[in-house]
Amino acid sequence: MSDPFSPPAWLSGWLSTRRPVCPRCGSARIVRDACARWDTNFGRWVLAQLHDRDFCETCEADIDDPLAWVPLDQSQERPPIDQEGSR
Repeated sequence: MSDPFSPPAWLSGWLSTRRPVCPRCGSARIVRDACARWDTNFGRWVLAQLHDRDFCETCEADIDDPLAWVPLDQSQERPPIDQEGSR
């Protein structure tokens, strides 16, 4: 039985070369709440729902804007934005 929760091959290839970063500070330390459900066919927890909000662990921003997706080799993070909005 194939795993219905795996992304299509074309998307897996694209995702394997990119990573999401915070649009505010450029950090890759992004988390998102999700809901998992036990799947008896696969004998493991599977993602049931991914919630809409992201959170940056670096600048502690609740991220409403879309995440930026950068190449994996772009590892330099931007300096954090201060309270007044400058770097």
